Amino acid sequence: MDLGEDQGSKATVDVEETDGEVVVRLAGELDLSNASLLEEAIAPAVRRSARRAVVFELARLQFMDSSVLAVMLRIAGRGITVRLRSPSAIIREVIEATGLDSVLLIEP
Repeated sequence: MDLGEDQGSKATVDVEETDGEVVVRLAGELDLSNASLLEEAIAPAVRRSARRAVVFELARLQFMDSSVLAVMLRIAGRGITVRLRSPSAIIREVIEATGLDSVLLIEP
């Protein structure tokens, strides 16, 4: 799903539901201009997740700001395991430096 382009921010999100997890593949740039669209796009699958894991695939994500972290933290706040797969070095560094890696689990 294309999250559109607003002030230069363009991103896509693909959601796949499996027996054990919801996989959210992100690409492009996510920030305050499209974070709410991301949340709307993944909300149905997250509601159906029944406390399974939500895995964010970040390999193709070029940029994300704190509004995207807030989306992830709201999911974790519902008691759902949130894993971040293949984050860039800078995204990993920010998550680890803020101590969020205890809530947002980082996978290689």
